[in-house]
Amino acid sequence: MKTNKEKIKDLVTQVSKQKRKGVDANWVAEKLGLQRSFVSGILNELVRENSLRKVKSRPVLFYDAQNESINPGADPFFEYLGHDGSLGEQIQKCRLAANYPNRGMPILLLGPSGVGKSLLAEYIYRYAKYIHNIPDHAPFVVLNCADYANNPELLSSILFGYKKGAFTGAAENTKGLFEQADQGYLFLDEVHRLPPEGQEKLFRYIDRGVISRIGDSQKEYTVNVRLIFATTEDISALLNTFIRRVPVTVEIPKYSERRIEERYQLICHLFSEEAETMNSTFQISQNVFNQLISLDPKGNIGSLKNAVKLCCASAHARSSIQPVKIKVQDLSNHYRMPNNMENLSFVRDPVKISANWKPKTTVMFPTENLTDPFPYKEVIKILNRYENHTISAEWMHQRIYKILKQTMEKLIYLKEDPAIETNYKRSVENILDYIQNHYGFQYNSTAVTVITRILFTFQHRFFTLHEPAEKELKQAESLIRSCLYRYYKMSAIFFEMARQALDYESCPEATRIFIALYFYHQMDTQNNLCNAIILAHGPSTASSIASMANRIFGQYIFEAFDMPFDISKNDIVFKMKSYLQHIDTSKGLLLLVDTGSLLDAAAEIEKSVSGDLGMINNVTTQMTVEIGERILNHEPVSQIVEKAAKHNITVHTYIPQKEKPPAIVVCCLTGIGTARKIRDMLSESFLETKIEIIAYEYEAIHQEKSQCEIFQKYRILLFISTMELGQDFQPSLQLNDLMTEKGESLIHQILKPQYPEKVIQKIIQTIIKKFTLENIIGQLTILNPTKVIEDVEDAVDQLELFYQTTFSADLKRMLYIHICIMIERLMLEKTPLAITDEGNFKKCHSKFISCVKKSLSVIEDKYNVSVNIREIKLIYNLLEHLDNALY
Repeated sequence: MKTNKEKIKDLVTQVSKQKRKGVDANWVAEKLGLQRSFVSGILNELVRENSLRKVKSRPVLFYDAQNESINPGADPFFEYLGHDGSLGEQIQKCRLAANYPNRGMPILLLGPSGVGKSLLAEYIYRYAKYIHNIPDHAPFVVLNCADYANNPELLSSILFGYKKGAFTGAAENTKGLFEQADQGYLFLDEVHRLPPEGQEKLFRYIDRGVISRIGDSQKEYTVNVRLIFATTEDISALLNTFIRRVPVTVEIPKYSERRIEERYQLICHLFSEEAETMNSTFQISQNVFNQLISLDPKGNIGSLKNAVKLCCASAHARSSIQPVKIKVQDLSNHYRMPNNMENLSFVRDPVKISANWKPKTTVMFPTENLTDPFPYKEVIKILNRYENHTISAEWMHQRIYKILKQTMEKLIYLKEDPAIETNYKRSVENILDYIQNHYGFQYNSTAVTVITRILFTFQHRFFTLHEPAEKELKQAESLIRSCLYRYYKMSAIFFEMARQALDYESCPEATRIFIALYFYHQMDTQNNLCNAIILAHGPSTASSIASMANRIFGQYIFEAFDMPFDISKNDIVFKMKSYLQHIDTSKGLLLLVDTGSLLDAAAEIEKSVSGDLGMINNVTTQMTVEIGERILNHEPVSQIVEKAAKHNITVHTYIPQKEKPPAIVVCCLTGIGTARKIRDMLSESFLETKIEIIAYEYEAIHQEKSQCEIFQKYRILLFISTMELGQDFQPSLQLNDLMTEKGESLIHQILKPQYPEKVIQKIIQTIIKKFTLENIIGQLTILNPTKVIEDVEDAVDQLELFYQTTFSADLKRMLYIHICIMIERLMLEKTPLAITDEGNFKKCHSKFISCVKKSLSVIEDKYNVSVNIREIKLIYNLLEHLDNALY
């Protein structure tokens, strides 16, 4: 009987031969009745084994590696080594810049010497021709700025040309590089070598698209030139005003940071070039490959190329018998690694390379692929016994710890590609920060390493599971959800965040199982604790209290339920009963609520609780911390309730404020969450002042001033909102005016009485830096900004088609921000925003609702969210209330 892996390979091969086209993971999964994530993992494994090829399209297509009749397209970037690997994100940015109409987007290439900035610039030029954004005959003009670093006047004449008689020796009118590059690309290498005045000479063209020749300043020439800049220095070496004019930056990693398979391909490519030059065929020993793959040369690919040249020359001089054998002795000592390379056998056999070598993806891992690395049967046996009360919690923990220890010992010493591991570690740390802040899990570097290795193992060392093993996985996951619900919930949140940040889809059940058990191992004291739930009205009241308490104790003690203000008691009871089905309540349950009316719900959920049930009214942070201490001390529920009622008597004092502190108030129609993100970014700009930045509810701010607490507590200097607030709230500024002359003038006006000009200018510069679209979207908690913005851009394009117009840049920026934050809010299951009169809106705007649902359908599917009428109405309000939004 064929394995699933064999079935998948046969199906792709069959389609490739018969229909001469590639297939995506969804199609294969539907045809074979398998899970998409499982199929995706197998397909990528077959790619690494060189059995299949894949094309990074939407969706990703796979086809048989032997069927050369399938052409993935003439896109030049398909030839670029690493376009579907470590340079995938960088290539996407290059495509974005080249796809932009008119003069394109200026792009800045960053990276040390020898990483291939000049080569990438040529590929951008070729891609722009491929998509017909520039003519086939378009020029590609290169200037090394280092040649004119100390002579800005000469630079001006080279770049912009000069008029006859403009200076001594100017015998005739002469075109500059800008005119020579008209309709094409101008590549300015080593741009950091230009002095400030040299950089400033470029501003006029970047801003307006016109130039003037030296000596002819009255006459302007309009040219259509796309700009590429490159530098080996940190971006801080350039003027801030220059950086602001270059919207796309691409950092190219060093050779040693590239994936192992990409380094292998580069080495093969360089040997193939030498084979063509020397009219030879080379047989390269595995030790030579392993040495070159592990090399960390200062000159990067340039140095690697020299190493290969010297190898070939040395081997050819020793013997010209074909194929010429290249051994470690042919490597110059300058390019050799220490004599412990036998432990890093990336390539295990000699490789024969001739002039016609073609790039192929090759599997090269330092150790054999793991097979079924986790003993699921044993985990199932232990959890079944615990659920049936035949073993104690302590014995279960000891057995789980032993299993984890054996697995971790296998993982911790694996040698992985450092570039991949660095990328994984960065994301894992970000996710663990979130888990720590909300659920109290205290992580360290060991936790980061272990979880990074398990993710990498399941993603890149994929093991094939047959049908019985798949059933065991599902059974183990079900048992963990039942016996260790809190840890399972944390692992499910972790997996979802990893899926978004790393495109991680391999082995979802296996990943959730391992991480849940790892959390259980690290936080085992919770298993004998009673359950504690905080129920409070408001968008994040309960979450805030629970997160703070969990963080204080370093334990996941409190669960939070944020409830809308208009939720009924029946809905609360239903929600509680659904939750209690998944947790063990035998140790008792404590409910901490914010209003006395909820106390009546206790009687209706009593039957869903197997242990003691206690409910405490008027929950506060102080009360929660006190109760948390008693829970950790294993006090009975009856005693905790009695002492909480006794000790939490309200005591207060009041001291009138002598002088109201100055404040800037931020509010947003789309909710307090967006306002808080804007507040956090503004706060960094006003660090050198005593001005407080406050996020406030949009609806609450329209109350009578006597009822609005901010007017009682603060001296309001400025209101910043996403739409017009009205005459009662002055001075005010709309967010889309913040970086305009209007915004700069108003900030000057409110700050000038108290702060010097130097401080004001610094504030304005920081605001400009922070409020670029890239930085605003970068404030997202769990979503990958680079990926989500592409999906949002497609949705906004659909909205433009509906309105049959083009949105202004300001309106687009607002829509991008709103939709990105909306996706994250829906993913985190926050309470929907309260907007009334939905029925009337549905009647009056049915076409608009249909358009928005269609525009966001891809987002709903991809991020597993549902965009309701409330959210659609917010988008409608955003479009309709912004003055001059459409043109």
